[in-house]
Amino acid sequence: MARQSGGGKQWDGKPDWALIWHQKLAIFHGAGGDSNWCFGQAEVIEFLVDRKKKGATTWKRLKIAEALSEPRTRFVTVSRLIC
Repeated sequence: MARQSGGGKQWDGKPDWALIWHQKLAIFHGAGGDSNWCFGQAEVIEFLVDRKKKGATTWKRLKIAEALSEPRTRFVTVSRLIC
C-alpha cells in the first residue's frame, strides 16, 4: 500500500481514492469532509443509492464501495478509539 502525502494523493502521485471517497461521503452526510468521521454500511448504501440516482455506472459504484472499505481496514485501530 502506498503512503499518503496529503491532499488526496499518495507519495507516488496517484490519487488516494480511499481518502477522496471518504471525504465525499462525509460531505454527503453533512460531516464536512472530516477525515476522522466514522461511518457504517447504512451511510455507504445511502451514498451509493444517491450516486445511482445521479447516473453513476455500476463499475464506478463498485469502485466507490471498494475504496470506502479501505479506510476501515487502514485505520481500524484509530476508528475504534474515535467511534
